[in-house]
Amino acid sequence: MTQNRNLGDGNQYIQSYISIFENSPVAYAIANQEGILLKVNKFLCKLLKGSASALQLRAINDFIYPDDIALVEQIKKYLVNQVQNKSYNNQSLGEVSNTAIEIRLVSFEGEIKWAKLNLNILPNIAKGIFEIVYMFQDINDEKRILNELAKSRKFNRQIVDTIPDMVIIYDHINKKYIYHNHAIWSSLGYTYDEWITSLKEIVHKDDLEKVVKSIKGLVDVDDETILTNEYRVRSKEGNWHWLKSRNRIFERRDDGSPQMVMEVIEDITEAKQNEHTLKNLVESVSTPNASSNFFTNLVSSLAQTLQIDCCFIGEINGNFKELKVIAMYKGKEVKENFSLPLEEMPCVSINRKGNEKGYIYANKVLEKYPNVSFLKKLKAESCGLQYLYGKENEVVGLLGIVGSQPIQKPAMVQSLLNVFGARAAYEISLSNKQQALENNFHEIKERKQELEKYINSNLQLENFAYVASHDLREPLRNIVSFSQLLEQRYKNLLGEEGASYIDFVVDSTKHMELLINDLLEYARINNEILKIQKENGNALLQRVLANLGNTIYKQGVQVNYDKESIPPLNISWTQSVQLLQNLLTNAIKFKHTQRNATINITTKIQGNYCQFSIADNGIGIEETYHDQIFVLFKRLHTKVEYQGTGIGLATCKKIVENHGGKIWLESVYGKGTTFHFTLPLAL
Repeated sequence: MTQNRNLGDGNQYIQSYISIFENSPVAYAIANQEGILLKVNKFLCKLLKGSASALQLRAINDFIYPDDIALVEQIKKYLVNQVQNKSYNNQSLGEVSNTAIEIRLVSFEGEIKWAKLNLNILPNIAKGIFEIVYMFQDINDEKRILNELAKSRKFNRQIVDTIPDMVIIYDHINKKYIYHNHAIWSSLGYTYDEWITSLKEIVHKDDLEKVVKSIKGLVDVDDETILTNEYRVRSKEGNWHWLKSRNRIFERRDDGSPQMVMEVIEDITEAKQNEHTLKNLVESVSTPNASSNFFTNLVSSLAQTLQIDCCFIGEINGNFKELKVIAMYKGKEVKENFSLPLEEMPCVSINRKGNEKGYIYANKVLEKYPNVSFLKKLKAESCGLQYLYGKENEVVGLLGIVGSQPIQKPAMVQSLLNVFGARAAYEISLSNKQQALENNFHEIKERKQELEKYINSNLQLENFAYVASHDLREPLRNIVSFSQLLEQRYKNLLGEEGASYIDFVVDSTKHMELLINDLLEYARINNEILKIQKENGNALLQRVLANLGNTIYKQGVQVNYDKESIPPLNISWTQSVQLLQNLLTNAIKFKHTQRNATINITTKIQGNYCQFSIADNGIGIEETYHDQIFVLFKRLHTKVEYQGTGIGLATCKKIVENHGGKIWLESVYGKGTTFHFTLPLAL
């Protein structure tokens, strides 16, 4: 603060100063040459939290922080010397000036406050002395904010210097690096000056262009965009490091152009090496020699890549007591398919639903498992184990490594075991599925052979039945004819008993002939090559009703149906006629004697099939026999009660199956039966 004044008008100057003293919002104090306070204004009282009477006649230094008193005295001495070197009589003091300083004040309550102090000389011409004016500007809030900001900056800097990633600030306008954290030195060995002056020399020549492009590319992006890049840098020791950088703008000029660019760099050298190792390992495992398989390739490739003594993979048996070793690399040889007790393996307790995925003991593994014989035999220093999990998260196997030396990169080894553990678990599952498939194939093959034998036997039986029945028809006709002739000529000589014998022979022979005819028809249906074609469904039903018209009339049966309800069908006409005719005949035969017979025929579409339903109000069928009714030769009644051979419904079933349909029944004993069957539609 500079004051220019002429002592000739000193009284006027003093009056002006007193006016400012009383009315200014700044804290003022007037002290004598010894520093004793003579007058204070109300703002100083407020600043020091004391009354005017308490402050006056006290030394100003009582309220200045002890460490700052020497500085204040030094400034005061300088100003006093200036005044004393001037003459009052020449009416000119000249220029008396001081530089504002920041000091700390101590209030009556002991509170320390920051203030900006200006010292000035107030001459008293009448008395021939001068007084000292102290002007204090409260900067406590400002100082506090600055201190907090400084602390924040220091804290942020400490954070940036602590993180393992390299942080660089680049001045985009002046094209130079202005800051980097300590990670540059710890990762690459360069000091700040070495880094910013030799960057172009240490970046790999093949990557330098894309580094420059990455920085230039920030000109056209917003502040939220992060540009990434990967490039190689030579460390101070001469080794190449792979770096991954993330660049973004964090400060712009007034015209919006980028000013400061922050680059955060991660050293990914180990990740790149791991990637290279993994790639080579995958290639070696995925391209097996003709004499090896996945598992032998896996253990040998892992062992050689990781430079360890032993690598093994195995399945865990059902009782979790034994490890079936699929392949083990040991001593540069691979052993396959042998078993080891799980208690001899370097693993924790295993149960069916394990939670552990795996672990690595980089060194001193025998301290963890001192009683594991497997580790003792190999004089193990390190080991790693990966649990293999199945589809249901059950433990199915183990992938492990054992070494006589410490593992240098346990994270990389764990990653490799994780990756190949998952692949190995899949291969084990696939191998088990293939084995199950082979077992199923053998079983299917055996079943097929049995089926072929059955089919051949059945065909032979059908051929035999056809030939035998055909050859038996002629002798049966002769027996019937000669029995009837014998009855006509010698009936009187044979008597009633002899005549009854002849009747029995004739009746049995006729039944045998009916049975043979039905058997011939059944055999014909089995052996017949179907002639399938589109047929009119309504015409089919009309033909069947016409064939049975006389029987329906004589038996007084009421047949209900919709003449136009049956869609076109893709069927064998002959067999379909026989199917409907057999079922209608069956419904007429087993009518109830206590009520008029009624048959209802209905149809409905079921997908690609037409479902027929033939419902009668006859005697019905007991539920016990519902599953047996379609069996060949199965009869529910005696020949005396109802005529028949027990082949009709078996024939119906065969016809429906020949058409790819199905047949079933619903029946209530004493009330009636409904037969359902399906035949294919003509699409």
